Amino acid sequence: MVTILFLAFVGMQSTLTVPADDIRLSKAISIREEIASMSEVGHEIERLTGVPITVRPKVADRKVMISFKDRPAAEAMAKLATCFFCAWTKTSAGGYELDLTAQAAKAESLTKSLERQKSTQALADATSEILRLWKMAPKERSAEGERLQSKLNNGNLDAHGKRVLEDEITSLLHSGSLVDLLGAALSKARLDENSVPIGNRWFASANPSDGVGVIDAESIPSGRFGTKDYSDAIGIVTYDDQSQLLDTKLRFVNKNDDSGGGTSLGSWPLNVSTSGIKGSLDELMEAWKQDLSSGTSTKKIAPPSSQQQANAFCSHMVGRPEYLIDFADRSGIPVVADAYRIAHTPTGSLPGADVAEWLKSYQDACKMPYPIVGKSDFVREDEGWMMFRSDHWWRLDDREIPESILRPLELKSGSEHLPLTLAEYGQLAMKLTPNQLAGIRSPELVLSRVPIGSISTNADALAIFALCSADERTNALSDDGLELSACNQEIQNRALKCVFEAYLNSGDMGKIRLAIRGTMVLKGCRFCVDERSKPPLDLRTHDVMISYVPASRGSSASQFFNCGFGTP
Repeated sequence: MVTILFLAFVGMQSTLTVPADDIRLSKAISIREEIASMSEVGHEIERLTGVPITVRPKVADRKVMISFKDRPAAEAMAKLATCFFCAWTKTSAGGYELDLTAQAAKAESLTKSLERQKSTQALADATSEILRLWKMAPKERSAEGERLQSKLNNGNLDAHGKRVLEDEITSLLHSGSLVDLLGAALSKARLDENSVPIGNRWFASANPSDGVGVIDAESIPSGRFGTKDYSDAIGIVTYDDQSQLLDTKLRFVNKNDDSGGGTSLGSWPLNVSTSGIKGSLDELMEAWKQDLSSGTSTKKIAPPSSQQQANAFCSHMVGRPEYLIDFADRSGIPVVADAYRIAHTPTGSLPGADVAEWLKSYQDACKMPYPIVGKSDFVREDEGWMMFRSDHWWRLDDREIPESILRPLELKSGSEHLPLTLAEYGQLAMKLTPNQLAGIRSPELVLSRVPIGSISTNADALAIFALCSADERTNALSDDGLELSACNQEIQNRALKCVFEAYLNSGDMGKIRLAIRGTMVLKGCRFCVDERSKPPLDLRTHDVMISYVPASRGSSASQFFNCGFGTP
């Protein structure tokens, strides 16, 4: 039986009622966690008080930065709940359980649904507009560009709308090949009514094939890659949910020497502006934030330490958790915040003689390394505590790798950031969701104490090795290579996927840079666009090589995985 004992967020006010006979939660405790899961913080409170603490699965993996000294446990529990829109309940076992309030859970579900609908509609709108322009003759496109230019000059558009229209005009007047590639690919698109999968792709080929749009070879400018003498070409249109762009890539094989290459034909922005549309979480955050009192704003804080702290992360960068733990240490103010393994700047000690000055430095740092599109935190002062939440934090949670996965690997890697084994990287890749893999696409912007290299773009290639038996791994790392026809179906399926990824990302179709060591050769692979269409490129003479080069110590951003084509 679970009975409600106290709520931590009612009418935007923090309240906590503790039974008079429960003196356990009046005990003063201290916690200093730079980044920890909510469940880990709960375990620490339990260890310090002896009170059983449970965190519900919905919030157990959400990450927290929390630092306070000699505060009643009940007070710390209340502030933790207030910061994360949670409520505590008392359990029949005499402990306490933390979960989202019903209001917050409903708001989160509604907001995510609204944003999925916006993204899907934006993609549908862009597709409709691209296909409209694609069907026009060149002269009609030029006239349309002039009409849109007039609309831009005279219309009443917000900044985002102006940017979208400017890019469309540029595409029409100066880069007709972008419209041609987008139109050819999207003419075969099948859009999901409910969501747009991350990394969703559409294809167009210079040679007709079932299920794939056809690029008009004459529309591709020769200046892009120096010649039109290619034996085959394929265009790939990719949806990027973070930048809200339709990105293009053209891959081709030259007739004369079968060498390959590729280029981008540009990108098309989607109009996903939510200005004027408030989701439930947006409204909650606006009500949650609270300006600092004059007393807090003018409170003096200690200067940054003159001693340079060794950076603990492979990227040699720091982020919000490091800024906030440093602020708590220098100010003595108890702090609780959400925490993400996202890097911002090289230093964690920000300037500021008082809280107001430091807060300005902090908000500027939160916008890095992309100050134009970076967002400031929401801040709340609550009975002597300071609380921080990332802007649109609900878009970040799904991309975070749980601490229960990262912590053991970081301990194994050690202070010297030693790389894992190839099998361990493969096992890690199989544990991660597409969202989580997308979140570590740029290792230089990740706060990790274990080298992650280019695992994001080589997840399937790495998983192949992890799925191999001991004998297969030995063969894979030998000159004999791994004969795919003798492998199980899952390995073969992943091999096709990794070959396809190599095809999209390789700088040269016909060649592969040999690894320094640890080269795994997969023989018997053939390339295909997807399971429904025949291969637009004939790669029967090429084996697939997946290379693994462990990063040297300290070179965390090294792209030490590679998948491509070649002959051993």
